[in-house]
Amino acid sequence: RYIDMAEALGADGSGAWTEGYLRSDNVHPTSEGAAAIYNRVKADLFSATPMTFGDEYKQVSGDMGADTKLSLGKADVITDKHLVFLANITSFEGIRIGHGFTDYTGDYIEIDDTYLRHYQYLDKKQENARLVAEIKHDLEIKDYIKVTIDVDSGRSATICIYSSGKRFKCTRGGWYGSNGNIFAESLGSTMTNAQFAFTCDGYKKDIHIYGDSYLSQSSERWLYYAFKDGYQSSALFDGYGGRGSGGAYASLVENLKNSSPEIVVWMMGMNDGSDPDINTPSAAWTANRDKLIALSEEYGFEIVFTTIPTVPNINHEAKNKWIRESGYRYIDMAEALGADGSGAWTEGYLSQDKVHPSALGADAIYKKVVEDLPEFSGEQSEN
Repeated sequence: RYIDMAEALGADGSGAWTEGYLRSDNVHPTSEGAAAIYNRVKADLFSATPMTFGDEYKQVSGDMGADTKLSLGKADVITDKHLVFLANITSFEGIRIGHGFTDYTGDYIEIDDTYLRHYQYLDKKQENARLVAEIKHDLEIKDYIKVTIDVDSGRSATICIYSSGKRFKCTRGGWYGSNGNIFAESLGSTMTNAQFAFTCDGYKKDIHIYGDSYLSQSSERWLYYAFKDGYQSSALFDGYGGRGSGGAYASLVENLKNSSPEIVVWMMGMNDGSDPDINTPSAAWTANRDKLIALSEEYGFEIVFTTIPTVPNINHEAKNKWIRESGYRYIDMAEALGADGSGAWTEGYLSQDKVHPSALGADAIYKKVVEDLPEFSGEQSEN
């Protein structure tokens, strides 16, 4: 991109400028010339100048009416992601942009003439997302708008709004959006030449890790200890609480449109139901396991499975038997937790909900990940 100051001044190859734009020193602009430069800076830098996005971006474009929605599909990536929206404004009432609307762990913002509002859907008992912040932006939104949302490895979102040559910036901690469609929706506005794009830094990583609530970031989850040791950027992390392997498979298919992982870690199974007997894994887990294997043969990535610890009300012993006998590499999460077929774990490793690990259990999982998947910490596998 560039600002065409020469064109703004009408400067040609001989040094002639538009009449009245060049001072008598034949170097600097007059006040009229300076105004022409300023107007060009606004047009080229602060307008919705079309942007070019690389192959790592999902993107869509078009004009937007009063209720038009642009969607980039579903992706469940958790951290290090970036949303960009820009458009020229015919009339402006508002816009809504986010990752998930009425989806558990969804986050979105609404922008009108006065406020930026942040909504979250973190309680499955809620009918709609909850307003968690209302911030006055002090911008005059006209002519064009550009919005960027950058979510870091700690799930902190930096949100910027650009319009009328000015910028508003704020930071929102706890951006959980990792479920549902990635969307931009007009709220009564009319806009032209809209562009909407999304990418994740994890798309470029060799390791992609798919999970459920075990992949969140509290002190009772293994990522907390991995990030504490500086491994925030070791992989793409994809998941949300309550997800089954069918949802993970759908997200993997979507992510493969913009990425080429060498290793896919499959931490799925806890939400796929109990195994009916020691030789028969649950039907949901088996069906998606087989689709995953077929996908790995098509795209050439290695699968690293994880054993799933049996808990008092859900038995995973057949899944684990298949994994251990399959010949595939695996992370033995069940062994790390001392989980047996009755659902008993090493003392102090199981939380009071009888499904998730305690802080001690989470740390044990983390150490097992590093041991069984040395590539995660930058080491080479001996397999």
